[in-house]
Amino acid sequence: MSEDKSSVFYTWIVKDFQEIHYGMKVGDVMFSDKFFSPEPTYFDEEEVCDKPTHAWRIQMYPKGRKGTSDFLSLYLKAFSTDYEVQHSIKSRTTTNMIELYRCNGNGSVTDDNKLTFLSRMARKSRKFSVDNDEDSWGIIEFCAFKDLFPSNDITARTTLVVRVHVFDEEQPSPDNSVLAYNLTEVICQPSLSMEEFFGDNKFNDVEFVFDCGTRIPANRFALALRSAYFRKLFSGEWMESKATSIPIKNAKAEPFGAMIYYLYSARLNEDLSLEALKGVFYEADMREIEGLKDQVVARLCDMMNADNWDEIVEFGLFVDNEKLRKKVLAYVARHWEKLKTTKEMRKLLRFESMDWIAWIERMNRVRMFGDLL
Repeated sequence: MSEDKSSVFYTWIVKDFQEIHYGMKVGDVMFSDKFFSPEPTYFDEEEVCDKPTHAWRIQMYPKGRKGTSDFLSLYLKAFSTDYEVQHSIKSRTTTNMIELYRCNGNGSVTDDNKLTFLSRMARKSRKFSVDNDEDSWGIIEFCAFKDLFPSNDITARTTLVVRVHVFDEEQPSPDNSVLAYNLTEVICQPSLSMEEFFGDNKFNDVEFVFDCGTRIPANRFALALRSAYFRKLFSGEWMESKATSIPIKNAKAEPFGAMIYYLYSARLNEDLSLEALKGVFYEADMREIEGLKDQVVARLCDMMNADNWDEIVEFGLFVDNEKLRKKVLAYVARHWEKLKTTKEMRKLLRFESMDWIAWIERMNRVRMFGDLL
Protein backbone atom coordinates (compact mmCIF):
# COMPACT_ATOMS: atom_id res chain seq x y z
CA MET A 1 0.00 0.00 0.00
CA SER A 2 1.36 3.39 -0.90
CA GLU A 3 2.00 5.94 1.83
CA ASP A 4 -0.59 8.66 2.30
CA LYS A 5 1.16 11.94 1.51
CA SER A 6 -0.82 13.70 4.24
CA SER A 7 0.76 11.56 6.95
CA VAL A 8 4.14 10.24 8.02
CA PHE A 9 5.23 6.70 8.84
CA TYR A 10 8.39 6.05 10.83
CA THR A 11 9.79 2.58 11.50
CA TRP A 12 12.30 1.92 14.27
CA ILE A 13 14.08 -1.45 14.06
CA VAL A 14 15.57 -2.67 17.35
CA LYS A 15 17.85 -5.62 16.61
CA ASP A 16 19.05 -8.07 19.26
CA PHE A 17 16.60 -6.67 21.77
CA GLN A 18 17.38 -9.58 24.11
CA GLU A 19 20.88 -8.13 24.65
CA ILE A 20 19.52 -4.65 25.32
CA HIS A 21 16.96 -6.06 27.76
CA TYR A 22 19.67 -8.04 29.58
CA GLY A 23 22.07 -5.11 29.87
CA MET A 24 19.66 -2.48 31.18
CA LYS A 25 18.02 -1.84 34.54
CA VAL A 26 14.41 -1.03 35.30
CA GLY A 27 13.91 2.64 34.46
CA ASP A 28 16.72 2.85 31.88
CA VAL A 29 15.61 4.54 28.66
CA MET A 30 16.67 4.54 25.01
CA PHE A 31 15.54 6.69 22.06
CA SER A 32 15.11 6.20 18.34
CA ASP A 33 16.68 8.51 15.79
CA LYS A 34 14.86 11.81 15.35
CA PHE A 35 12.18 11.96 12.66
CA PHE A 36 9.88 14.68 11.38
CA SER A 37 6.23 15.11 10.47
CA PRO A 38 4.00 17.80 8.86
CA GLU A 39 2.51 20.35 11.20
CA PRO A 40 -0.78 20.00 13.10
CA THR A 41 -3.56 22.57 12.71
CA TYR A 42 -2.73 25.91 14.35
CA PHE A 43 -5.07 28.80 15.00
CA ASP A 44 -2.47 31.32 13.83
CA GLU A 45 -2.82 31.58 10.05
CA GLU A 46 0.77 32.77 9.59
CA GLU A 47 2.08 29.64 11.24
CA VAL A 48 -0.09 27.45 9.02
CA CYS A 49 1.24 29.12 5.86
CA ASP A 50 4.87 28.64 6.88
CA LYS A 51 4.44 24.84 6.92
CA PRO A 52 6.74 24.05 9.87
CA THR A 53 7.82 20.49 10.57
CA HIS A 54 7.87 18.79 13.95
CA ALA A 55 10.56 16.64 15.50
CA TRP A 56 9.92 13.35 17.32
CA ARG A 57 11.68 10.38 18.88
CA ILE A 58 10.33 7.07 20.12
CA GLN A 59 11.13 6.57 23.81
CA MET A 60 11.53 2.99 25.04
CA TYR A 61 12.14 1.47 28.47
CA PRO A 62 13.56 -1.97 27.54
CA LYS A 63 13.33 -3.28 31.12
CA GLY A 64 10.13 -1.40 31.96
CA ARG A 65 9.58 1.46 34.37
CA LYS A 66 9.38 1.38 38.14
CA GLY A 67 6.54 -0.87 39.26
CA THR A 68 6.10 -2.42 35.79
CA SER A 69 9.19 -4.59 35.35
CA ASP A 70 7.13 -7.25 33.55
CA PHE A 71 6.25 -4.89 30.70
CA LEU A 72 7.98 -2.95 27.95
CA SER A 73 7.12 0.77 28.19
CA LEU A 74 6.85 2.77 24.97
CA TYR A 75 6.19 6.47 24.29
CA LEU A 76 6.21 9.10 21.55
CA LYS A 77 8.15 12.19 22.63
CA ALA A 78 8.13 15.65 21.04
CA PHE A 79 11.29 17.72 20.58
CA SER A 80 11.29 21.42 19.77
CA THR A 81 12.39 22.65 16.36
CA ASP A 82 14.03 25.97 15.46
CA TYR A 83 10.69 27.14 14.09
CA GLU A 84 8.91 26.43 17.37
CA VAL A 85 11.62 28.15 19.39
CA GLN A 86 11.57 31.18 17.09
CA HIS A 87 7.77 31.50 17.34
CA SER A 88 7.60 30.63 21.08
CA ILE A 89 5.39 27.61 20.39
CA LYS A 90 5.13 25.59 23.60
CA SER A 91 2.92 22.72 22.46
CA ARG A 92 1.59 20.89 19.42
CA THR A 93 -1.44 18.69 18.78
CA THR A 94 -1.30 15.75 16.37
CA THR A 95 -3.14 12.51 15.74
CA ASN A 96 -0.84 9.54 16.04
CA MET A 97 -0.65 5.81 16.57
CA ILE A 98 2.13 3.40 17.68
CA GLU A 99 2.33 -0.30 16.80
CA LEU A 100 4.80 -2.93 18.01
CA TYR A 101 5.80 -6.05 16.06
CA ARG A 102 8.30 -8.87 16.43
CA CYS A 103 10.23 -10.05 13.38
CA ASN A 104 10.09 -13.84 13.05
CA GLY A 105 13.27 -15.78 12.35
CA ASN A 106 15.53 -14.25 9.74
CA GLY A 107 12.68 -12.59 7.88
CA SER A 108 12.76 -9.11 6.44
CA VAL A 109 11.33 -6.37 8.64
CA THR A 110 9.65 -4.93 5.54
CA ASP A 111 7.72 -8.16 4.89
CA ASP A 112 4.48 -8.12 6.89
CA ASN A 113 4.25 -11.90 6.50
CA LYS A 114 7.34 -12.17 8.74
CA LEU A 115 6.01 -9.87 11.46
CA THR A 116 3.94 -10.80 14.52
CA PHE A 117 1.72 -8.03 15.85
CA LEU A 118 2.24 -7.49 19.59
CA SER A 119 0.46 -4.33 20.75
CA ARG A 120 -0.85 -0.92 19.70
CA MET A 121 -1.42 2.55 21.14
CA ALA A 122 -4.70 3.52 19.48
CA ARG A 123 -4.97 6.35 17.01
CA LYS A 124 -6.17 9.56 18.65
CA SER A 125 -5.38 13.26 18.88
CA ARG A 126 -2.86 14.15 21.59
CA LYS A 127 -1.35 17.38 22.84
CA PHE A 128 2.43 17.42 23.35
CA SER A 129 4.51 19.97 25.22
CA VAL A 130 7.80 20.77 23.47
CA ASP A 131 9.49 22.51 26.40
CA ASN A 132 8.94 19.84 29.05
CA ASP A 133 11.52 17.07 29.36
CA GLU A 134 8.99 14.81 31.05
CA ASP A 135 6.13 15.26 28.60
CA SER A 136 5.35 12.37 26.25
CA TRP A 137 2.46 10.10 25.28
CA GLY A 138 2.55 6.34 25.52
CA ILE A 139 1.69 3.27 27.57
CA ILE A 140 3.64 2.18 30.62
CA GLU A 141 2.48 -1.44 30.10
CA PHE A 142 2.75 -1.47 26.32
CA CYS A 143 3.60 -5.17 25.96
CA ALA A 144 4.28 -7.96 28.47
CA PHE A 145 7.72 -9.52 28.12
CA LYS A 146 6.12 -12.98 28.17
CA ASP A 147 4.39 -12.03 24.92
CA LEU A 148 7.33 -10.14 23.47
CA PHE A 149 10.00 -12.86 23.54
CA PRO A 150 9.52 -16.02 21.43
CA SER A 151 8.34 -18.87 23.69
CA ASN A 152 8.88 -16.51 26.67
CA ASP A 153 12.64 -17.06 26.30
CA ILE A 154 14.38 -13.79 27.22
CA THR A 155 17.66 -15.09 25.75
CA ALA A 156 16.19 -15.81 22.30
CA ARG A 157 17.39 -13.52 19.52
CA THR A 158 14.64 -10.94 19.09
CA THR A 159 14.16 -8.09 16.62
CA LEU A 160 11.44 -5.56 17.43
CA VAL A 161 9.79 -3.28 14.90
CA VAL A 162 8.10 -0.11 16.18
CA ARG A 163 5.91 1.74 13.70
CA VAL A 164 4.69 5.27 14.34
CA HIS A 165 2.04 6.90 12.17
CA VAL A 166 1.64 10.68 12.55
CA PHE A 167 -1.41 11.98 10.71
CA ASP A 168 -1.60 15.43 9.15
CA GLU A 169 -4.70 17.19 10.49
CA GLU A 170 -5.05 19.85 7.84
CA GLN A 171 -8.53 20.33 6.39
CA PRO A 172 -9.62 19.26 2.85
CA SER A 173 -8.83 21.71 0.05
CA PRO A 174 -11.67 23.92 -1.24
CA ASP A 175 -11.77 21.95 -4.51
CA ASN A 176 -12.60 18.77 -2.60
CA SER A 177 -14.79 20.23 0.14
CA VAL A 178 -18.07 20.10 -1.80
CA LEU A 179 -17.46 16.54 -2.92
CA ALA A 180 -16.52 15.51 0.63
CA TYR A 181 -19.68 17.13 1.97
CA ASN A 182 -21.91 15.45 -0.60
CA LEU A 183 -20.44 11.99 -0.10
CA THR A 184 -20.40 12.19 3.68
CA GLU A 185 -23.66 13.99 4.37
CA VAL A 186 -25.84 12.66 1.55
CA ILE A 187 -24.62 9.25 0.39
CA CYS A 188 -23.25 7.94 3.69
CA GLN A 189 -26.43 8.29 5.70
CA PRO A 190 -27.09 5.47 8.22
CA SER A 191 -30.63 5.20 6.85
CA LEU A 192 -29.21 3.94 3.54
CA SER A 193 -29.05 0.18 4.10
CA MET A 194 -27.62 -2.28 1.62
CA GLU A 195 -27.92 -5.25 3.96
CA GLU A 196 -29.82 -7.34 1.41
CA PHE A 197 -26.68 -7.36 -0.76
CA PHE A 198 -24.34 -8.45 2.05
CA GLY A 199 -22.90 -11.88 1.27
CA ASP A 200 -24.58 -12.04 -2.14
CA ASN A 201 -21.88 -13.35 -4.47
CA LYS A 202 -23.71 -12.09 -7.55
CA PHE A 203 -22.49 -8.59 -6.64
CA ASN A 204 -19.15 -9.28 -4.95
CA ASP A 205 -16.03 -8.29 -6.89
CA VAL A 206 -13.31 -8.24 -4.22
CA GLU A 207 -12.30 -10.32 -1.21
CA PHE A 208 -10.17 -9.66 1.86
CA VAL A 209 -7.87 -12.53 2.83
CA PHE A 210 -6.54 -13.05 6.37
CA ASP A 211 -3.54 -14.91 7.75
CA CYS A 212 -5.85 -17.52 9.26
CA GLY A 213 -7.24 -18.35 5.80
CA THR A 214 -10.59 -16.61 6.24
CA ARG A 215 -11.91 -14.78 3.18
CA ILE A 216 -14.47 -11.99 3.38
CA PRO A 217 -16.10 -11.09 0.02
CA ALA A 218 -17.57 -7.66 -0.67
CA ASN A 219 -18.62 -5.21 -3.35
CA ARG A 220 -16.28 -2.31 -4.08
CA PHE A 221 -19.03 0.16 -4.83
CA ALA A 222 -20.92 -0.65 -1.62
CA LEU A 223 -17.82 -0.07 0.49
CA ALA A 224 -16.75 3.07 -1.39
CA LEU A 225 -20.24 4.49 -1.06
CA ARG A 226 -20.12 4.35 2.73
CA SER A 227 -16.43 4.91 3.52
CA ALA A 228 -13.89 7.52 2.41
CA TYR A 229 -11.12 5.02 3.23
CA PHE A 230 -12.43 2.37 0.83
CA ARG A 231 -13.29 5.02 -1.74
CA LYS A 232 -9.62 6.00 -1.78
CA LEU A 233 -8.47 2.36 -1.67
CA PHE A 234 -10.41 1.54 -4.83
CA SER A 235 -9.87 4.84 -6.64
CA GLY A 236 -6.61 3.92 -8.34
CA GLU A 237 -4.19 5.70 -5.96
CA TRP A 238 -3.16 2.50 -4.18
CA MET A 239 -1.92 -0.71 -5.72
CA GLU A 240 -4.93 -2.61 -4.27
CA SER A 241 -7.32 -0.58 -6.41
CA LYS A 242 -7.42 -3.21 -9.17
CA ALA A 243 -6.80 -6.32 -7.09
CA THR A 244 -9.58 -8.86 -6.67
CA SER A 245 -7.91 -10.36 -3.59
CA ILE A 246 -6.50 -8.07 -0.89
CA PRO A 247 -4.40 -9.54 1.96
CA ILE A 248 -5.10 -8.11 5.44
CA LYS A 249 -2.08 -8.59 7.69
CA ASN A 250 -1.89 -8.62 11.49
CA ALA A 251 -5.65 -8.34 11.92
CA LYS A 252 -8.44 -10.65 12.99
CA ALA A 253 -11.20 -11.58 10.59
CA GLU A 254 -14.14 -11.22 12.99
CA PRO A 255 -13.73 -7.49 13.80
CA PHE A 256 -12.93 -6.68 10.17
CA GLY A 257 -15.98 -8.62 9.01
CA ALA A 258 -18.17 -6.75 11.51
CA MET A 259 -16.90 -3.48 10.03
CA ILE A 260 -17.79 -4.65 6.50
CA TYR A 261 -21.25 -5.70 7.71
CA TYR A 262 -21.77 -2.25 9.25
CA LEU A 263 -20.93 -0.54 5.95
CA TYR A 264 -23.69 -2.56 4.30
CA SER A 265 -26.29 -2.42 7.06
CA ALA A 266 -25.42 0.58 9.29
CA ARG A 267 -25.78 -1.86 12.19
CA LEU A 268 -23.38 -3.60 14.57
CA ASN A 269 -23.49 -7.39 14.82
CA GLU A 270 -25.39 -8.64 17.87
CA ASP A 271 -23.15 -11.52 18.95
CA LEU A 272 -19.75 -9.86 19.40
CA SER A 273 -17.61 -10.53 22.48
CA LEU A 274 -15.88 -7.78 24.43
CA GLU A 275 -12.57 -8.61 22.76
CA ALA A 276 -14.18 -8.54 19.32
CA LEU A 277 -15.82 -5.19 20.06
CA LYS A 278 -12.45 -3.69 20.91
CA GLY A 279 -11.13 -5.00 17.63
CA VAL A 280 -14.06 -3.46 15.74
CA PHE A 281 -13.35 -0.10 17.38
CA TYR A 282 -9.71 -0.22 16.27
CA GLU A 283 -10.70 -1.15 12.71
CA ALA A 284 -13.23 1.70 12.59
CA ASP A 285 -10.80 4.14 14.19
CA MET A 286 -8.06 3.43 11.64
CA ARG A 287 -10.55 4.02 8.82
CA GLU A 288 -12.36 6.98 10.46
CA ILE A 289 -15.82 5.31 10.46
CA GLU A 290 -17.29 7.42 13.26
CA GLY A 291 -20.79 5.91 13.22
CA LEU A 292 -19.41 2.45 13.87
CA LYS A 293 -17.23 3.74 16.69
CA ASP A 294 -20.31 5.28 18.32
CA GLN A 295 -22.20 1.99 18.09
CA VAL A 296 -19.30 0.07 19.63
CA VAL A 297 -19.10 2.52 22.53
CA ALA A 298 -22.86 2.23 23.12
CA ARG A 299 -22.61 -1.58 23.16
CA LEU A 300 -19.68 -1.52 25.59
CA CYS A 301 -21.62 0.77 27.90
CA ASP A 302 -24.63 -1.56 27.84
CA MET A 303 -22.61 -4.70 28.59
CA MET A 304 -20.50 -3.29 31.45
CA ASN A 305 -20.80 -5.27 34.70
CA ALA A 306 -18.84 -6.39 37.76
CA ASP A 307 -16.83 -8.88 35.70
CA ASN A 308 -15.58 -6.59 32.96
CA TRP A 309 -15.68 -2.97 34.21
CA ASP A 310 -11.89 -2.78 34.61
CA GLU A 311 -11.23 -4.10 31.11
CA ILE A 312 -13.65 -1.55 29.66
CA VAL A 313 -12.18 1.38 31.61
CA GLU A 314 -8.67 0.31 30.55
CA PHE A 315 -9.83 0.26 26.95
CA GLY A 316 -11.45 3.66 27.44
CA LEU A 317 -8.15 5.10 28.64
CA PHE A 318 -6.38 3.83 25.52
CA VAL A 319 -8.90 5.25 23.04
CA ASP A 320 -9.73 8.40 25.05
CA ASN A 321 -13.47 8.25 24.34
CA GLU A 322 -15.39 10.71 26.52
CA LYS A 323 -18.75 8.93 26.33
CA LEU A 324 -17.20 5.64 27.40
CA ARG A 325 -15.21 7.36 30.13
CA LYS A 326 -18.33 8.99 31.57
CA LYS A 327 -20.19 5.68 31.66
CA VAL A 328 -17.34 3.95 33.46
CA LEU A 329 -17.02 6.91 35.81
CA ALA A 330 -20.66 6.61 36.83
CA TYR A 331 -20.32 2.85 37.33
CA VAL A 332 -17.21 3.19 39.51
CA ALA A 333 -18.86 5.97 41.54
CA ARG A 334 -21.90 3.78 42.29
CA HIS A 335 -19.72 0.84 43.37
CA TRP A 336 -16.76 2.73 44.83
CA GLU A 337 -16.75 1.04 48.25
CA LYS A 338 -16.49 -2.40 46.63
CA LEU A 339 -13.98 -1.42 43.94
CA LYS A 340 -11.52 0.94 45.61
CA THR A 341 -9.37 -1.78 47.21
CA THR A 342 -9.53 -4.33 44.38
CA LYS A 343 -6.46 -5.45 42.45
CA GLU A 344 -8.15 -4.22 39.26
CA MET A 345 -8.35 -0.68 40.64
CA ARG A 346 -4.72 -0.78 41.77
CA LYS A 347 -3.68 -1.85 38.28
CA LEU A 348 -5.64 0.98 36.65
CA LEU A 349 -3.94 3.55 38.87
CA ARG A 350 -0.68 2.76 37.06
CA PHE A 351 -1.79 4.53 33.89
CA GLU A 352 0.42 7.61 33.78
CA SER A 353 -1.42 9.25 30.88
CA MET A 354 -4.57 9.54 33.00
CA ASP A 355 -5.14 12.59 35.19
CA TRP A 356 -6.29 10.59 38.22
CA ILE A 357 -6.76 13.62 40.48
CA ALA A 358 -9.23 15.18 38.04
CA TRP A 359 -10.85 11.78 37.47
CA ILE A 360 -11.41 11.16 41.18
CA GLU A 361 -12.73 14.71 41.66
CA ARG A 362 -15.25 14.12 38.89
CA MET A 363 -16.21 10.78 40.41
CA ASN A 364 -16.84 12.44 43.77
CA ARG A 365 -19.18 14.92 42.07
CA VAL A 366 -21.04 12.00 40.56
CA ARG A 367 -21.40 10.37 43.97
CA MET A 368 -22.54 13.60 45.61
CA PHE A 369 -24.73 15.14 42.93
CA GLY A 370 -25.47 12.33 40.50
CA ASP A 371 -24.15 14.20 37.44
CA LEU A 372 -21.06 14.31 35.23
CA LEU A 373 -20.23 18.01 35.25
